[in-house]
Amino acid sequence: MFTEIRSSTTLKLTIMKNLGVFMLFAFICLQFSYAQTKPITGRVVDKDRSEPLQGVSVSVKGSQSGTTTDAEGRFTLNASSNATLVFSFVGYTTIEEQLAGRTDINITLAADNSDLNQVIVVGYGREKKVNVIGSVATVSSKDIVSSPVSSVSNALAGRLPGAIVQQRSGEPGADFASILIRGTNTLGNNSPLVIIDGIPGRDPNTNQTTNDYGNQIVDGSGGRDLNSINPEDIESISVLKDASAAIYGARAANGVILVTTKRGKADSPPTFSYSFYTGQLSPISIPKMADAATYAQMLREMETYKGVDPSNLSYTAEDVEKFRSGRYPWTHPNSDWFDLALKNRSTTQNHNFSVAGGSKNVNYFVSFGTQSADGIYTDANAKKFNRYNLRANVDVKVNKYLNVGFDVDGSQENRMGPSLDAQTVFNVINQNKPTTTAIYPNGLPGVGAFGASYQPLLRSTLEGGFDD
Repeated sequence: MFTEIRSSTTLKLTIMKNLGVFMLFAFICLQFSYAQTKPITGRVVDKDRSEPLQGVSVSVKGSQSGTTTDAEGRFTLNASSNATLVFSFVGYTTIEEQLAGRTDINITLAADNSDLNQVIVVGYGREKKVNVIGSVATVSSKDIVSSPVSSVSNALAGRLPGAIVQQRSGEPGADFASILIRGTNTLGNNSPLVIIDGIPGRDPNTNQTTNDYGNQIVDGSGGRDLNSINPEDIESISVLKDASAAIYGARAANGVILVTTKRGKADSPPTFSYSFYTGQLSPISIPKMADAATYAQMLREMETYKGVDPSNLSYTAEDVEKFRSGRYPWTHPNSDWFDLALKNRSTTQNHNFSVAGGSKNVNYFVSFGTQSADGIYTDANAKKFNRYNLRANVDVKVNKYLNVGFDVDGSQENRMGPSLDAQTVFNVINQNKPTTTAIYPNGLPGVGAFGASYQPLLRSTLEGGFDD
């Protein structure tokens, strides 16, 4: 007993000794680190007006240390003598300044005019952004193709201030979005006017709807379709949101979307471009349904609370056990309708080939693209969408007084799907009971809770009828 107490005491003394050494070492390191940094002060002013700038972000490059300037443009932070400070402010050019032993520095920031020199498309031609006084938002081709989407309207989501972009379906071929500029402006049609290369396009919201089979319907009106354009063919998109759209008259009351496609450049050699992407899409969430035994037990409890006589309950205790055991698939199935009818993900692919160039008098841009996508039905062939795009933009300078342009834009869309629309299929999947038979042990389909006409495992395939 004495030996054990002595060993324990020795162990405690050893731990306390080691802890003391560690704390002393940490304190020395902290003091050394503190000695390596020292307070740095300074002031930031505007280069042109020599006025102090408040709210400028001042950070130490390569670290998380930073601060902002006050109303006098002054700042204070700790940094090493050879550190590099980064100064950034909205609308100004970001600069880096090395301390080189200095403890007090003065910084001047110059306004960043690069955005103001950007050329944008407006109703009456092209203008530099600095010369446009109206409210105009632009999206470049780089931003559009950065989102691998099949519809141009979806690529605009989150990129246009004041625009409300809503995608109402993810079904292949019907996944375009509705666009509202600055919200709802009237009790009637709130769709913006679409202009594609100077030609009015179709209404992006009302002229494209989905019928009972999930297909797009166009009301027959003339004009180009925004969502049938290959995103790779677009040079820029401008949105006119106020009086700058007045040149288009009353149709522009809800704003104007100006789409400019790519064209060849003069005196440039042929440039060949190929792009390809493939991806997988999966639902954000799928309802988690109760199994057959849980559903039967819940139904028994509900009926009991309502005062139903035990002899008249929908399911007996023996039924619940049979559902749970899984040994009676003919009479007591356990059907997971979502798992049987839907797969976890769908696939989309895009190919695009283009050539652009020009001489002194002739410029050209030619492209061909394909887009394909399938649905999340278990039968991979049950839902297919394919689109083929062909574009040719040719500009010819006949003489110094006459320029001629030829624009050819072709699009073919092929859709294949079950005769029952996707929304109805999803609804009957969601409403079918786990206690009804989806597939019998011999492989034949059951009738489900709504009869064979609405059996989702049949109606989500082409065997129950298809629309091509």
